[in-house]
Amino acid sequence: MVAPSFYTIPVTHHHSLPLPPLPSFHRIPFYYAFKLAFLVYLGYPGWNGATLIYNNFLKGLLHKYESAIDTHLDAAKVSATAAANDSQSSGETDIKKQN
Repeated sequence: MVAPSFYTIPVTHHHSLPLPPLPSFHRIPFYYAFKLAFLVYLGYPGWNGATLIYNNFLKGLLHKYESAIDTHLDAAKVSATAAANDSQSSGETDIKKQN
């Protein structure tokens, strides 16, 4: 039986250790302005910011872990296919029960 989410929140917070506070970015001067400028830099086609970041930082990292990433993606694909097939077959069973 799956417990509704409103029952799990008090249980997990009752017995867990106190969590450290989340960083509050509103205290950093101009954080949101810099974040917006960075996102514009990444997204504006004339500046090629995303290409620069990918080629200089992410490409090597992704190449290094390519086989591990592919293994995890293949496992996720198998799991998603199994879940979809199970959901479809249970839905067909429910429809047959209604008729």
